[in-house]
Amino acid sequence: MPVAAPVFTTPASIAPNAAAPLAPTLGFETDVPTRATVVIADGTRSFEVAFPDLATDHLHLLLGFRPGRDHTVTVRATRAEGTSITSAPLSASDTRISAVRSRLGSPAVT
Repeated sequence: MPVAAPVFTTPASIAPNAAAPLAPTLGFETDVPTRATVVIADGTRSFEVAFPDLATDHLHLLLGFRPGRDHTVTVRATRAEGTSITSAPLSASDTRISAVRSRLGSPAVT
């Protein structure tokens, strides 16, 4: 008998990180233990991050965001048996980083 795909009991969402604006947190919950695989894209590059531990309550720090870009994040939650569910793409804008950078100006090169 095939194993049912997991279900998001709390949809995936991205929260800003005041201490490190280029490292937001991703949170979601599933009905059964799952591993998270996250694809982060910024229009120029795309990369995948795997979180191998099985859990139902996921909270992950996302690294690799770049300033001045809008990022898209997609989450795949996979059961130990291999069935998975994929989230709709999430949008993560770092306009706050762009604003800080514009106030500070470009770094001086000496």
